[in-house]
Amino acid sequence: WYQRRVRVSHICSDGRDKWVGSNPKLSYDDVLKGIEETVDSWDIAAKRSINYKSFHPILHILKVDCPYPCKLWAVWALANLCECKPRRFYPHVTEGRWCGAP
Repeated sequence: WYQRRVRVSHICSDGRDKWVGSNPKLSYDDVLKGIEETVDSWDIAAKRSINYKSFHPILHILKVDCPYPCKLWAVWALANLCECKPRRFYPHVTEGRWCGAP
């Protein structure tokens, strides 16, 4: 489920017009609701297979004008990375290495 929600969050962050053109059978609003409900149910300390070398793809979602559920996923992902892999990701925060590789 996690990987699916990641991909869908990135796609939905591109906007309703892009979603409708690529997925006419799924309601954009229903998908956003599903993202929000799923992210709300996740344990922040759960180990996930998140394969980011930097925060750049996640921060991109926070910078663009996109729906709340996409931003919710992005904030959750940042918090989860710092919680579960503090030695790897906490320096990104404390040393300002937001977009570079560790």
